[in-house]
Amino acid sequence: TAIIGSRATFTIAVTSGTAAGQGAFYNWHFNGSYIETNGSDPKYSRATDGSLTINNVALSDAGNYAVLAQNTGGRVYSNVAALTVTTVNAAPTIATQPASQTIAAGGTVVFSVAASGTPEPTYQWRRGTTAITGATSATLVLSGANASAAAYTCVVTNSLNTVTSAPANLTVSTVAAAEVGRLINLAIRTSAGTGAQTLIVGFATGGAGTSGAKPLLIRGVGPSLNQFGLTGTLVDPEMTVFQGTTSIATNDNWAGDAQVFTRAAQVGAFAYAAPTSLDAALALSPALGTYSVQVVGKAGGTGIALAEIYDATPAGTFTATTPRLVNVSARTQVGTGGGILIAGFVIGGTTAKTVLIRGIGPTLGVFGVTGVLDDPQLQLYSGTTLLRENDNWGGDAQISATGASVGAFALANPASKDAVLLVTLPPGSYTAQISGVNASTGVALVEVYDVP
Repeated sequence: TAIIGSRATFTIAVTSGTAAGQGAFYNWHFNGSYIETNGSDPKYSRATDGSLTINNVALSDAGNYAVLAQNTGGRVYSNVAALTVTTVNAAPTIATQPASQTIAAGGTVVFSVAASGTPEPTYQWRRGTTAITGATSATLVLSGANASAAAYTCVVTNSLNTVTSAPANLTVSTVAAAEVGRLINLAIRTSAGTGAQTLIVGFATGGAGTSGAKPLLIRGVGPSLNQFGLTGTLVDPEMTVFQGTTSIATNDNWAGDAQVFTRAAQVGAFAYAAPTSLDAALALSPALGTYSVQVVGKAGGTGIALAEIYDATPAGTFTATTPRLVNVSARTQVGTGGGILIAGFVIGGTTAKTVLIRGIGPTLGVFGVTGVLDDPQLQLYSGTTLLRENDNWGGDAQISATGASVGAFALANPASKDAVLLVTLPPGSYTAQISGVNASTGVALVEVYDVP
């Protein structure tokens, strides 16, 4: 944090192996854009040890800074550091307190606190009255919870004062497998059509120690959305399920299929307008694995569509070996207004569940996707209440580690403008919304991962 008119300096330390040799040089970036630091701009000065100084700090200098260090042996990005610019100093205050959670034994829980202050405050989490080594960020991630409950607090400090959060109680439950919190539904509503507007939904079934087939209900809804007052819907959606590049099932019109009807009633899905509606649906029980669903408009049609995946495991039959939905995702074109990407998901059971939610735009370019959403913003809602939001993920180490643990592709550039949230949520229905900063548009991917 810097006061207007002062100087702010960021410094990194770089180590290298013998093969890399000498001669490392640095490319500093501000909000993802390269900064020229060779003396041509008096705003910046750079030392040979890898530090960047911003002279005569202005409000416009607030944002995210990172550096690419490289030599003949390779290259590596630093984490992102945020510069906050202010006119006055302020004692720390806590805007959002950590929430108490009840999770299943052996699960992962996330506690978080939102605080502000100038200078930027530091954080120290405590279990009871004991400081937790290394727990010095606004988020605390605890894995492999055991049967002992505890109260957790966060001490927030800057040079003016120290405040302590309200205690968040962790309760570890030994409920039966059928009651353990888990993902049971994903629904994506967005514009769909053909080509770049193809609505692509992915899902993975599995989980440690699970086996067998997974009963699912998969729907591609268009005309039946009209009964809810929506206009501009996809008139005739076609839906195909793939495993890799192999098509394993396809449907154009559901035609009142009896098994689809039964599973829809079982999982609480809204009824289609009529057996003759042109909506698509499939009742499948695929083996463990990774799949994708493509929803397109027949004869090149476009419009608003809803893609849904439901866990249709019969009530009372879920056990510790029953496969779960461990990942659900959707990739599509993100517009503005009613054209933003809206992903709804449901956590079932009686205990809270930790999920990793990602809104990916820029990193899709690594995989050859064109026309990506340059700066996605991710907002998480419960009903109409905004719970959490993220614009740029900032290279958070806990997010990187969690992504690797659940098999998510890496966000290699910590300065990328992709958006990510790592949260623990009680059972219920939630909505993740992806939109473009400054009303920008482009292709984006939303992902929800089950974090064991």
